[in-house]
Amino acid sequence: PPRDQSLPASGDVPRDVLESLAQAYDEAVESLELPALGLTGLSWTGMLDAAQAAWIGGTELLRYGELLPSGVARALEVLLHPGSDSGDGADRSQSSARQFVLELGMGRGRLALQLFLGGATVIGVELSSARFDLAVAALERLAHRQPTRFEISHRSAKVVRLCRRGKGNTGALCEVRLGSFFDVVSAEELSAATLMFLHVCLPEPVWPRAKRLVAGATAGCRILSYEDLRKFWDADDVCPFVHRGSPLLASTWERARGHPFHCFERAPPPSQLSSSGAQESAAQPSMSAGGRELPRSSDPSAASAGRLRSGSGGVGGCLSAGSTPGDARMQAWG
Repeated sequence: PPRDQSLPASGDVPRDVLESLAQAYDEAVESLELPALGLTGLSWTGMLDAAQAAWIGGTELLRYGELLPSGVARALEVLLHPGSDSGDGADRSQSSARQFVLELGMGRGRLALQLFLGGATVIGVELSSARFDLAVAALERLAHRQPTRFEISHRSAKVVRLCRRGKGNTGALCEVRLGSFFDVVSAEELSAATLMFLHVCLPEPVWPRAKRLVAGATAGCRILSYEDLRKFWDADDVCPFVHRGSPLLASTWERARGHPFHCFERAPPPSQLSSSGAQESAAQPSMSAGGRELPRSSDPSAASAGRLRSGSGGVGGCLSAGSTPGDARMQAWG
């Protein structure tokens, strides 16, 4: 759909989320919407990171910018409410609660942390060791400054996990990983994701791998991407994603007007649309408690349990019969 330049590039962020972000990144709340120095181009990139990116497919993988917190809020509105680009003025929730999110190319982890503070379980992956270190420092700083609310529950050289404190707490988690998202995200985690953020430059040599990566998403998963995913598929192939719009989102390089991103939704496989009844259900999806659209005939608990209970690691093997898709992801590391 064509972009409407009159639609906002920003959304409202809860004050408590902004205050926690400011503490984590040692900034004033008012500065969170201002582009930080060095947050463009190939800044924060060492020679080893550049060599690794070149080996994978190109140093453009390290080109960096951030969605501002208000841009993230607007992105959530568009992803969770696909009709929000209609400009009808309806009041829509922007909460990330009970979502299982993959941020592939997280930079210093601010988007991942914002979604976690909003209630999501998030896995963020970053190729640059310098940016990964900044993300780790932010998680540790937040845990230190709000020790009654958060704690570091796991720490290794390449993985750090922040969780909410409390005995028996099975709430949201934020895990940051160092490495290539082609290698350190499992197929099970891709299948479990309800939302995916892929707002990185993807040079053409990595398109085949990117195609295989996003194809691992389950029907109903929504993706916000910098690149148009449809170009990964040849003319003879059928792209399994439905384009839901190209919203303008407030970013470090386009704060006021916003930069266009792409929203996609993973379509059901053809086998699920073989009958007219299935096609009608797919055309009129219902929203599960976890935020994922499911055919009206599907039971969210049974659907999520059947998909994840067979897993032997990662987010698998952790579901109870009454879990929703988002609940299951948040119980994964509980």
